[in-house]
Amino acid sequence: QSPISLLEFGLYAKTNKLLVVCPTGFWRKGNVDIVSERYKIKTFKTLDEIIVELKKRAFQFSQN
Repeated sequence: QSPISLLEFGLYAKTNKLLVVCPTGFWRKGNVDIVSERYKIKTFKTLDEIIVELKKRAFQFSQN
């Protein structure tokens, strides 16, 4: 369990700089989902999903 990380998540939610991995079954997934929806934070269920997104963003960045 990681209450400090959840606090930091809340503090940074407004920055528009977050991508979040929160798997099904995480003990505070409901809280993470609510904050993510409120601040339009993109969330992923697995590390593999976020890696695909990061590669896509890196490719787009390299094209500019």
